[in-house]
Amino acid sequence: MFDPDPVRPGFAEAMNYYTEKLLFDKLWEWGNPPDFGAVRLGKVEIFFCRDGQGHPGTWLSIFMDDVDDYFDASHASARR
Repeated sequence: MFDPDPVRPGFAEAMNYYTEKLLFDKLWEWGNPPDFGAVRLGKVEIFFCRDGQGHPGTWLSIFMDDVDDYFDASHASARR
């Protein structure tokens, strides 16, 4: 199971997972190496911050229309 906390898998790995597997668009990254950034899917934006904000175990819920279409698209991209 993937833990979306970018501290554990690494910031780059978390951003790649959301953009390549979950089909979010990368909005921006900041730092060298990057340790702060954001992704977007439709009207949903998620910020990642390494060692700066948030709490371990934070919950995140995203409500969306056409979840079946999104599920099919994300699984198709995972097979590539």
